[in-house]
Amino acid sequence: MPNRKPWVQSWQDLEDLTINGEGKAVLTHPDVDKYGHLNLGDVIDWALHGPTQSFSVVVGYFNHQEHDHLADPRCVPSPADVVAREVVDERGRESDACAFRLLFGRVLTKPAAHAIWSWYWLCRWRNSPHRKEVETWRDGLLSALEDRLYSDPPPRAADLADFARTHLTEPGCRFNADLLEAGADQAKKLLNLDDGGLALFENWRSLFREVATTTPILDLLLYLIRARAAIRVDATREVVSFHPKIYVIERHAQEGRPADAIVLAGSGNWSPGAFGRTSRDHANVEVATVHRIGRLDAETWKDGATAVETSCLGAAIAATAAELY
Repeated sequence: MPNRKPWVQSWQDLEDLTINGEGKAVLTHPDVDKYGHLNLGDVIDWALHGPTQSFSVVVGYFNHQEHDHLADPRCVPSPADVVAREVVDERGRESDACAFRLLFGRVLTKPAAHAIWSWYWLCRWRNSPHRKEVETWRDGLLSALEDRLYSDPPPRAADLADFARTHLTEPGCRFNADLLEAGADQAKKLLNLDDGGLALFENWRSLFREVATTTPILDLLLYLIRARAAIRVDATREVVSFHPKIYVIERHAQEGRPADAIVLAGSGNWSPGAFGRTSRDHANVEVATVHRIGRLDAETWKDGATAVETSCLGAAIAATAAELY
C-alpha cells in the first residue's frame, strides 16, 4: 500500500496489536491530514475505554489543563478529558484497590499544582483525628457518584465538575467545613501543622476556590478520590532531570479479548500538547511506541521489575516503570 505509514493510523491498527508482539509507533503531529495518524491522546483514550483495573503514569512533567484554542476538529482528548471520561467509565474495579498511580518530576501549571496540593491536603485530612468522619464523607461521596453514574440519562463528562463542586466546595460539605472554612487554629490542630505548614495550607486554600471554578482540577480531584490514587514526586529532582514518559493501562477481559495491559512509552508528557490537543501555533510533534502485553503480576507496583515477566519490549518498559515507581 503506497500510502501506508509506519505509525498507527486507524483504530484497527490498535485492535490488531498482539500480546507480547512487537508493538507499533504512535505519531502525534498537528498536521493530521498530511500524516494520517492517531495522536497519543487518542491511543490512551482507546486503551482506557471499557473496564480497566489500573492506570499508571510515569512522566517528567504533569501539566493538567485544557487548551484554549483547538486546531483539531476531531477534538483529540486532553488529559482533563481522559480523566473525566475515566470517572464515568470505571467498571469492575475493586473498591479498595489503587486504580491510578502517578510518578512525576515537576508540575508546570497552576491547575496541575493545585490539583496535586489539593490531593496532598485531602490525604493529610484523612490521616487526622477526623479519620472516621472523613471516611464516612468519602463513602457518601462515592455512593452519590455511583447513583449519578447509573442514573437515566447517564451523565456526560462535563457534568462531573458540577457534581464535584457540590460535594467539595458548597456550604455544609465536610471537605468545605474542615479544610476550606476552618479557622487557622482549628486547621493547625486538625492537620498537625507547624507555622510553616500552616502558611502553606493557608496559601493553598486562599486560591482553591478561585482556581477550582476556572480549571479542571475538581474533576481530577474527584477521580483521585474514586481511584484511591497513589501519587509520588521523583526524589532525584534536585540532582538530575526526571524525564520518562510511560503509561500502563491494565484492562479486564471483555468478550473476545483476554485481560491484558497496554503500554506506551515515548516523548509525550501528561499535557494537552503531548496528547495532541493543541493550537497550531503551540503544536507538539511526539513519537511513542504502543505495546500490548499479558496481565501484570498483582505485586508489580509493590515489587517493581521482579514482578514482571520481561518476555518482550512492552513488558520490559512496564517493568521499568514499576521499578521507577
